[in-house]
Amino acid sequence: MPDEPVTGPEATRQSLIESGLRLFGSKGFSATSTREIAGEAKANVASIAYHFGSKDGLRKAIADTIAATMRGVIDGAFAERFVLPEGDAPTRREAAKAAIATVIDRMARFLLASPMGALFPRFILREMTEQSAAFDALYGGVFEPVHKKLCALFAEATGVEAESEETRLTVFALIGPLLYFRIGAPAVQRRMGWTGYGPAEARKISTTVSRLVAARLDQKDKTS
Repeated sequence: MPDEPVTGPEATRQSLIESGLRLFGSKGFSATSTREIAGEAKANVASIAYHFGSKDGLRKAIADTIAATMRGVIDGAFAERFVLPEGDAPTRREAAKAAIATVIDRMARFLLASPMGALFPRFILREMTEQSAAFDALYGGVFEPVHKKLCALFAEATGVEAESEETRLTVFALIGPLLYFRIGAPAVQRRMGWTGYGPAEARKISTTVSRLVAARLDQKDKTS
């Protein structure tokens, strides 16, 4: 049964978060007025203070929403694959590689083929540049825990130390291409002759990135 549509105060709250996400991401926090946010959300300016306390409170709520959404996407993949089977090292290595591929696929489908996937990176990049409290919340709520889990899987797949400097840098390098395909979407789409990203394009990108990741894992596995 489909979810009931959100109405009343909760609908207003969601509209303000979505409007703030778009405007903060495109214009920046300081350049965006509460009047603009309320206007786009078709809400009263006072509703921002009512729901979030302040403009900065809205900013924090957006960060919390992003963290919760991304955790939901990625944790689903970890729930399916992160519990590795008992057995010999080769069996566990292959299971860890499959788990990494699942996470890459989930991330690709969300970042490239969902409406929110197009908006989140803009907001995150601005907050990252400003080193804001919102970015601190995103780092602690999503980036660090997800990166640590991927490092653990990479270690299981290759036999290296999970928290070594090399492993941490390598995992950043493995997931970096997905962010490029999102941030560099206009250039990628023009070069590929695509009108946008949909499920088919996301699947092609996911397959390509997964192959690169698999090749890197196999290379590291042979040398470790």
